[in-house]
Amino acid sequence: MKLRLFFFIVFIWLGIGVLHVFFTYLDRVKAGRFEASGFPLEILYYLSAYVSWSFICFLILKLSKCYIRAEQYKHLVILFFLGLILWLPLFFIIDMNIGSILGVTPVMTPLEILSQITNQIIFFYTLLYTSMFGCCVAISLYDYSKSVVIEKLELEKQEALHRSHLSDLQMKALQSQLSPHFLFNSLGSISGLARQSNKEAVISAIARLGDMLRFTVENSQKRCIPLATELAFVDNYITLQKLRFSNRFVFNITNNTHSENIVCPPFSLQLLIENAFIHGVNKSNERTYIEVTLEEHNNQLTFIVCNTKANEYQQSTSLKSGLANLNDRLKMIYGDSASIQLFPNEVSKKNESNTKGSDKDDFKAHHVKIHYFKIHYFKIKVSMPLEDVDV
Repeated sequence: MKLRLFFFIVFIWLGIGVLHVFFTYLDRVKAGRFEASGFPLEILYYLSAYVSWSFICFLILKLSKCYIRAEQYKHLVILFFLGLILWLPLFFIIDMNIGSILGVTPVMTPLEILSQITNQIIFFYTLLYTSMFGCCVAISLYDYSKSVVIEKLELEKQEALHRSHLSDLQMKALQSQLSPHFLFNSLGSISGLARQSNKEAVISAIARLGDMLRFTVENSQKRCIPLATELAFVDNYITLQKLRFSNRFVFNITNNTHSENIVCPPFSLQLLIENAFIHGVNKSNERTYIEVTLEEHNNQLTFIVCNTKANEYQQSTSLKSGLANLNDRLKMIYGDSASIQLFPNEVSKKNESNTKGSDKDDFKAHHVKIHYFKIHYFKIKVSMPLEDVDV
């Protein structure tokens, strides 16, 4: 790399030397003093003299890069004047010696050479040296700024990769917490069936639990899964809960989504329904009605879960356990585009006289009841960006 840089600098100075030779030729032709016999030696003389500038240029370029990287700008000023004082006399001596070797100029001692240098020549080469020094510093500053930008981008890339890796680890840790959460309740259901000596129900429950375990193994570490897969898992969960709670709840789900390829985070809907059991079925001595609605609107997928509750039971507005877990996962996946809203103490306020009566065992009757009687119910609304399976 250094050798290539040096040869590149030599090439630049050869180009400057060629320009000098060309304009010298034009001047001599114009003045009628051009002699072709000695001109090749003059060309060699000019080119050799300019090539000697490659060495000081390469040295200044390397030193300026070191000083700029170390932010030692005072050293650049010292380098400028030191180079000017030392290099110009040395160059004049080198220049005349090259000329004497080629027979272009007479042989002289160093003192004689320096004594014959005119102020005009000193000014010209001082200007040339200053221009060269400025170019070297400009190149060094450009390289330094580029390296700083590259280092910054590399650092940001490493930080982004680290954050991504950390988020993946946090996501996997959060999702791994789900398995023990619903397994504990499922095993409790099977335990209750076993105490009732209901062999067929126990076998059915174990089969359902096996499907749920398979779902957990295959999907718990995934970012998103098809909504249809989540709904199948919810169906197994509800079936298992029916075996446990028998007639203590009525469940209905309405799917108003249109696309078959919609995806959602695993356990996202099941956790909401499980919350309805924890704070609805488990807390009430009366039959609990659970109504689930899935909607897609304005490029958002929305889950709405409502469950009736005892009037005296006050559900907290804060996110607890599984819901907090779900909220953290949604924020990691979708950022501020996802939300969880809790409506803990909703009360329907339509007039009781509008109802015509109903059978509590029928869910349609419950739909009438929840809209026409003063029924206390808990509502959760979860929204997230609509994504397809191909995303």
